[in-house]
Amino acid sequence: MPLTEVDANNIKPTNIKLMKLIFIFRGVLFGLLILSSSLRAASIDITPISATYSVGQTVSITLTGSPNTSYTLTALENATSTTPMTAIRVRGSQIVTFGENETTTSLLVEFLPGSEGEGRVFLLVGSNDDREISGVKTIIPAPFISLSPSGAIYSEGQRITLTMTGGLAGLSYIIKMFDQPSIYEAIDLSGNIIPTTSQGTINIIKWQEGMTSAEFYIQFSQGSKGSDRYLIVHALDYSHLAFSPSFNICPGSTLALANDVLVPASLGPNNCSVLVNTQAQGNSFVFTGPDGYVFSNVFRNAGTYQVSAPITKPGTYQLTITYDDYCGKSTATKSFTVTGEACK
Repeated sequence: MPLTEVDANNIKPTNIKLMKLIFIFRGVLFGLLILSSSLRAASIDITPISATYSVGQTVSITLTGSPNTSYTLTALENATSTTPMTAIRVRGSQIVTFGENETTTSLLVEFLPGSEGEGRVFLLVGSNDDREISGVKTIIPAPFISLSPSGAIYSEGQRITLTMTGGLAGLSYIIKMFDQPSIYEAIDLSGNIIPTTSQGTINIIKWQEGMTSAEFYIQFSQGSKGSDRYLIVHALDYSHLAFSPSFNICPGSTLALANDVLVPASLGPNNCSVLVNTQAQGNSFVFTGPDGYVFSNVFRNAGTYQVSAPITKPGTYQLTITYDDYCGKSTATKSFTVTGEACK
């Protein structure tokens, strides 16, 4: 006959102990599940994915690990080496610490001259003794590139030649322009160059067996102006690349100059102030005149501006124009006369 009520008097002590053990076991199992979900095996992921990288190349390395754990990333010449390689540059710290809810972070690592060789690996070691080693990588010498004419300053519209040597047979190379030597942190300015090649293509050179050199022909289009520009030649998968020395691209003219200053009227009882004006090129425009008169128009960047100054006394005045930026420095002056009588 089925029971409809539980008789507390029939619960034996052994049954109570068994129930407690079951609850304890469940609690331990639940705790282990929580612990296992918060502890993550360390991992190293490198972008771009490749078995071969080039001196001068910067890669992004994503590190994964456990919360509340510190990790140290080192590069080794091979999997059995214990001495870290010095021919790499890490943007930031090689030691990272994950917080309460952190399990991943990324570092930028650049391969420097001296890192060339086979069997290179990255080792990640955690403060919890967690360890992970990357797959082996080969670091190859960078191609060599030179610019003609060589120099630190070029002009908008100018054409130059980039000669490349040391390419790898079977790889195809293109050229780009950036504002700093890192494809991960820089702004891509390639839309401001017009490239062609010695192979008759628009912007691709395929390296053949026996080739010793090849040329990219580049024209700096309007809008390329700026400082610290770099040309980069790289294989399509970024596994082999080289950067040019930095250079500036300047406008066609870097001279300080101005049109004649326009004086719209003479001073008089009904005209106590005149606003003289002109169009000038530079970044500092200073009007000076009688009785210590000074009036300035100053701009952050050099360019062509409409400048003006209010004048209340007759006399001979001077406008001093200064052009001063990474493209050079020059000055010019313009004199003009304001006629009439000052108001009393």
